Amino acid sequence: MDVTTDGIVFGKVDSYGNSTGIDHGTVYGTVDAESDVDLDTATVKDDVTAGNDVTITDESSIEGNITTGPSGTINIDSDSTVEGTLSAGDDVGLDSVTVTGNVEGPDVDIDSSTVDGEVLGTSSVNLDGATITGDVYVDSSDFSCSDSTINGEDCSEYTGPKDPSTY
Repeated sequence: MDVTTDGIVFGKVDSYGNSTGIDHGTVYGTVDAESDVDLDTATVKDDVTAGNDVTITDESSIEGNITTGPSGTINIDSDSTVEGTLSAGDDVGLDSVTVTGNVEGPDVDIDSSTVDGEVLGTSSVNLDGATITGDVYVDSSDFSCSDSTINGEDCSEYTGPKDPSTY
């Protein structure tokens, strides 16, 4: 299913076994796909759920949670915003993004972004130029931090990360 160039959908977008692409469009409802979801300069006024990967670019805005299946990744960049929790079965990659909610995944890479919430990485967390207002939950040997602040502290001052089992 594709929504393109100023397309507007009032209600749920459900593409069943297919992927969903929204390019310069707006959805006033949820987006559900058993496959991939690709959003480019798009607005979604509710949750996004994908069986596989979610890719969001070019100042897109999501006003809900983003969830993938067990092998799905979430990649967001280019001044996009998410007002909800990100939960990926596989990697999460953020570059120049604002998230108002938690970020959860096995491998989490956050560059030049703000997360107004907590970050859980069950395998690794890498922060570079990030601002995290909550705590980071990952094994300390799998944590990398540079030019970032976590819970108001610089990388070198941060007393975490916290044990992922306490998330």
